[in-house]
Amino acid sequence: MSPINTAHPLKSKQERPPLKDVTSIAVNEPFLRKRPALTPILEDTNPQPSPPTPQLVKPFDKLQKSLSNCYSVDILSHLLHLELTHPSTSSKPCKLRARMVNWMTDVLFIFKQSDHTFFLSVQILDRYLSMHSECDIHLLGVTAMFLASKFHDKNPFKLDVMCEKVAHFAFTTLQIKQMESQVLKELKFKLSERPSSWEFIEAFLSLPSTDQALKDSLSQVCRYLCYLLALQQHDYPPSLIAQAILLISFELNHSMDGQEFRDYFRTAFMMSYGLSEACEYVKGIASQTAAYQGLGSEGPTVNKHLQLM
Repeated sequence: MSPINTAHPLKSKQERPPLKDVTSIAVNEPFLRKRPALTPILEDTNPQPSPPTPQLVKPFDKLQKSLSNCYSVDILSHLLHLELTHPSTSSKPCKLRARMVNWMTDVLFIFKQSDHTFFLSVQILDRYLSMHSECDIHLLGVTAMFLASKFHDKNPFKLDVMCEKVAHFAFTTLQIKQMESQVLKELKFKLSERPSSWEFIEAFLSLPSTDQALKDSLSQVCRYLCYLLALQQHDYPPSLIAQAILLISFELNHSMDGQEFRDYFRTAFMMSYGLSEACEYVKGIASQTAAYQGLGSEGPTVNKHLQLM
């Protein structure tokens, strides 16, 4: 019986060529010697300018407008439902409230925050004052703007900005955070439970049956009057104030027959009782007979930002 050969066939010296021979064969190949260098291929001697980046269309803005037009009737009905299920809470008159709201108007215009942020800030301020009338109203106003900005704005206030540029170091960041926690607990984390007059006006102007020319003529005047009315505390429902503002704005523009416009209100808001009284109240505010007490000689800061009246 012959012995078994245990040697691996690939490890035999006869079949394995020397390493130097393999290297010399590869280097001596003609196609490898004539291969062009990679640097000229990668480098572009005449670079072409890159095409300009196309402007991105904001599809969400168009979608929001189209959805608002489609569902504006449902939105208006929902706002009326919220108004009925969440009645206003009467708060004690505060001497510094008008000055605080006036200052909040200036701050939010300077920092280019939304209108919804302002009206929610005023609502948070009033709701908390109805529970704690002796609180620090300056700290409360700063906190209300901070909360409302986080609720509505795409780029909300940062805490250090509120402390440094809004409050001018009158309060520390810890004080603002503690006040924020206290406000949220008192309001049970329900910041926007009652719609504002501006929300009713926006929903009304988004109705498909509303003429576009009428929308354009009424929008800015209504916005101005809403800011003026925020300076005063009143017990009128927001929808009724919205109707009064729209009617007064219409009378200033003369875009439509007055009776026809009132009938339009009855269809849209499903009520119009007390409208004459509310109109007199709004006219009194707009004619500077009651709104500017305690604001000083400069009057409402909204006049500086919206010079319409």
